Amino acid sequence: MGVPLFDYKQERGSLVRYWTAQGIDNLRKYWSLKNMKSIDGLPTSYAPDSMAPLTHENALASEATEQIACADATGR
Repeated sequence: MGVPLFDYKQERGSLVRYWTAQGIDNLRKYWSLKNMKSIDGLPTSYAPDSMAPLTHENALASEATEQIACADATGR
C-alpha cells in the first residue's frame, strides 16, 4: 500500500480566501507564531515580513527602492 495517485485539477482557493479575509497583518502574526521553529524545535530562517504578499503600497515602495538601487549601481 502507498499513497494513491490523483489527477491535478486546480488549486484549492479556500486557503487564499481565508487569509484574504484575515488580512496581511494576521497572516504575518500567524507565520511568526508558527514558523519560527521547526517541528523539532530548531530555529528557522523564516522572516514573516519578507514572506507575506506585498500590498499595493508596499509594492510601490519596493519598486522605488529597486529603481534607486539600480541607479546607484549604474552610477545614474
